[in-house]
Amino acid sequence: MMPSGTDPSPQPQTAGEWLIALREASGDGGLRSDFAAWLAADADHRRDWEEIIRADRALGALGPQLQERWPPIGLRPRPGRRRLLRWSGAAAAALLAAAWLPDAWRDRNADHVTGAAELRSITLADGSRARLGPDTAIAVEFSRAARQVRLIRGRAFLEVAPDAAHPFRVVAGPATAAVLGTAFEVRRAPEAATVSVAHGTVRVAATSGDAVRMARSGDWVRVTAAGGITAGRIAPEEIALWRDGLLVARDHPVAAVVDELRPYFSGRIIVRGAALAGRPLTGVYRLADPEGTLRAIAQTQGATLHRLTPWLLVLSGD
Repeated sequence: MMPSGTDPSPQPQTAGEWLIALREASGDGGLRSDFAAWLAADADHRRDWEEIIRADRALGALGPQLQERWPPIGLRPRPGRRRLLRWSGAAAAALLAAAWLPDAWRDRNADHVTGAAELRSITLADGSRARLGPDTAIAVEFSRAARQVRLIRGRAFLEVAPDAAHPFRVVAGPATAAVLGTAFEVRRAPEAATVSVAHGTVRVAATSGDAVRMARSGDWVRVTAAGGITAGRIAPEEIALWRDGLLVARDHPVAAVVDELRPYFSGRIIVRGAALAGRPLTGVYRLADPEGTLRAIAQTQGATLHRLTPWLLVLSGD
């Protein structure tokens, strides 16, 4: 019996809320009955539940004990679809497992590594300073002839000590930035690398090919994996604002803003719905609280944020 004066908890309304409620009270038969009624009330409920439960099981978040206690209700694929669902489930699990593999192998030659939401300042042997963003790895390769930093992944803001006799280079996948003394940010993504100059001059070259661009204060240069170069302008004071825990968006797609938040969350963030992913956002957002920022975005976009596990957030436009 519920203690006097205590209001009953509101019944879950979404598949994500049901997932959490069932996990927290897996032995509650009444809750399971209410869930079965909710599932049968709308075909969209069943569809949402199937998607969420497959993702949750692929991530292994439920654990065998809970999976045994409440197997998925209503997952009854038509005979012709059983093989397809088995294959797609296995493929999803494989992809998720690959995404969650530790970065130890990739970072095996790194000298400095940061984790989720971690920022770190490093003073190099020549007096230059590097500010590493979250989820970043660099290798420092200094010799008598030259100074080089290799950005393995992530982002870094570098303030280079002048030394005309020893050029300073940053290699970031498809891009190489060469400087004498300046301050600039380098970002590396799977498909491209971007150099943004706060002050000074940076020579940005495609690592493969002959494309070269000189960038000065307020310039950004993007080099694709294929060696193509594009360029544009940005207010110098807005370069690497992540050092202050801020993100400025001006008509940036929701998906791009979420990409900026991912390094600050120890898990996965999924954007559900192409229309939502492409909507433009303008504003100043705090990076230190990715879940709070996503809730604010959801509110302004008429979307919903589901926290399915401590390691999985789903921003849904449905």
